[in-house]
Amino acid sequence: HAKQSSSAKSAVPGYHITPGTAFMRTLTQALHYFCCQYLSGTQAPAGLQAFVSPSGSAGEGEVKITNAVIAKCRQHPDHTHVFVGGDSDGILLGMASLVPNVYVYCKGDANKTA
Repeated sequence: HAKQSSSAKSAVPGYHITPGTAFMRTLTQALHYFCCQYLSGTQAPAGLQAFVSPSGSAGEGEVKITNAVIAKCRQHPDHTHVFVGGDSDGILLGMASLVPNVYVYCKGDANKTA
């Protein structure tokens, strides 16, 4: 009888990560709560905003985020925007958005060499 690793025990089954599931509703509530708590706390930089788009909203996540950043840029062209993630779609959309002051942060393995 093989022992499961702790990461295998805590993994969320893929069928839970689907729009309309109880897991996704709970995750959305948790994200909203986290953002509200963080942004109202003393650690958040002044003017920092968060964008949470639930899985029930139509569209791909990366496209929804890009559209939100473009809309914000039209209102405040001097603001800085950061796309965070390792997904190539998000990276490409961030780079191709033509938004001034946009940065793409992709956390990689610091020990890895090219």
